[in-house]
Amino acid sequence: MLSLLSSNEQIKKWLFTAINENTWIFKLDTFLTFINKKEYLKDSFTKYKNRIGLAVGERFLDDSQDIVLNWPYKDCILEGGQSKDDQKRQEIFFNEILAPEQINRLLDEKVFVNFKKYQGIKKNQKIDGGLTIEKFKCEVSAGSLENIDFDKDNLIIKGNNLVVLHSLKSRFAGKVKLIYIDPPYYFNDVRDSDTFRYNSNFPLSTWLTFMRNRLTIAKELLADDGSIMVSMGDDGQAYMRLLMDEIFGVENYVATCPRKTAGSVTTKSDHELQKLHDYLLIYSKTKDSIYNKTIVGQKSYPYKDERGKYYTVPLQDNGPHGTRSARPNLYYEIYENNCGVLSYEKPKKTINMYIPKKHKGDDGCWMWSKKKFDSDYKDLIVENGIIKIKHYFAKDEDQNKYQRQKTWLDQFPNSQGTIAMNNRLDEKVSNMYPKPEGLIEWCLNLATKENDLVLDFFSGSGTTSVAAMKMKRRFIGIEQIEGQVKLQLESLPKVIENNQDAASFVYMSLANDSQDFIDEVDNAKSDEELNALLEKAKDSSFLSYRVDPEEFDDFEKLNISKKKEILKEVVDANTLYVNFADIDDEDKNIAEIDKKLNEKFYERS
Repeated sequence: MLSLLSSNEQIKKWLFTAINENTWIFKLDTFLTFINKKEYLKDSFTKYKNRIGLAVGERFLDDSQDIVLNWPYKDCILEGGQSKDDQKRQEIFFNEILAPEQINRLLDEKVFVNFKKYQGIKKNQKIDGGLTIEKFKCEVSAGSLENIDFDKDNLIIKGNNLVVLHSLKSRFAGKVKLIYIDPPYYFNDVRDSDTFRYNSNFPLSTWLTFMRNRLTIAKELLADDGSIMVSMGDDGQAYMRLLMDEIFGVENYVATCPRKTAGSVTTKSDHELQKLHDYLLIYSKTKDSIYNKTIVGQKSYPYKDERGKYYTVPLQDNGPHGTRSARPNLYYEIYENNCGVLSYEKPKKTINMYIPKKHKGDDGCWMWSKKKFDSDYKDLIVENGIIKIKHYFAKDEDQNKYQRQKTWLDQFPNSQGTIAMNNRLDEKVSNMYPKPEGLIEWCLNLATKENDLVLDFFSGSGTTSVAAMKMKRRFIGIEQIEGQVKLQLESLPKVIENNQDAASFVYMSLANDSQDFIDEVDNAKSDEELNALLEKAKDSSFLSYRVDPEEFDDFEKLNISKKKEILKEVVDANTLYVNFADIDDEDKNIAEIDKKLNEKFYERS
């Protein structure tokens, strides 16, 4: 049987893992899963069509005690190919079991083109009185091997974020310190024109599949001490929480932070309440993640003795685990003799005895063990009947006072985002709702330090990249909607010019294949153009096998809108972009400099 299975190259790739050229391991679990599901393969596009809610991953729920979020098409890949603000395309689901070849091709490494480096160059500028000063001007240079360093440069990438994320994996897996995303929100009600610039009106199962596909690869890009933060609306946050529990692990959940978005909002009926907040969900990849504290002041030393300046803190532990039941070895009596000396052994001339006060309804406990007490009891003092520790000034000690960040975010309303974006642009834009720059700065301060790598794969108008650049973090921004990319390429050069020590960035985009045909369809304005494009599609290599030729019979009689819809549906989604494996094909017309930069990016030179 193994010989028979391995004789087919497609099955071999699916059911075997290569150790070296001559050694392969048979994936028994995958094979058994296939056998167990064989009764569904003939008639079902997805295993969940007939048994919704009964499986998680590769196991049926009767084999597990896990609590999971399940939905139709969970075992599918959704490309999510919207590239224009007003484009609501029909999405295609690729089933993981029924379409492994299509999925592998869709997620293969892709070719990038249109490389440009934006960088600040010092220029002498004349001012009043004939004086000159040095100013930074942002200059753009075409891609070259000399001026682009993918290990150091910031990246703005235009293209489908699922495809780009998989193309980033070979270089950036395990290197991203923070992922922040503001994905399309899920809405319970159907909205003809929603307030977000993405295709937000997915049915719930489609939206969950869309998000699961992207979060799964995003986890691979995170460093072990990395974190992911997701902005989410009220309708979708509960689903997103369960989805992220499943992908990142319940044990790695950190917090749900409500964020006040406005002072008031309009409601439609007396049945509703005003919703004045959305949420920021925070997960770590592992327990190695450490969150920075905020400086809230400086330590003061109001007391002084022969050893120097000091302040005091209570010896009793008033923290969450400061109880006798939690730390029984830290509960003991302390005695004070007639000379003021403290001991946990009762002296003959005892004048006072101290025990920890009640805490959380239980006996309290001290912060010191008896061993610590033996070595440092001289640092203890009694003040107003309370035993305190003297903390002396030390030159090499950090003198800042810190506080953990709170989860209630009431200082970043949406209005701040719109104001900041319009201040960055030459012309004001409307009907856009970018997240406030202050919110992104809060995230960066919480989970990163200078030179850490930050990723936003729903980068929109570029707020994350702007904040990261100002705060000297490295960043990768991914965006597929053309209008949003243009806003980024307008905003970031201004940051470079206004912040003379700001970093440069490199722009690059996915190399289009049949996507160029789709762009032609979108830009067509007449029946004649669309009729000609139909003939072009018939003779092309990108026609989808799903196409029914009868759909073309009455094509010339249809209106322009319907013609465009049909022409975009006939394109095989796996031919939208050029695979790196096909970079040398003459038909793809990839320039030599782009070939060299792709080889450098994938380290294949």
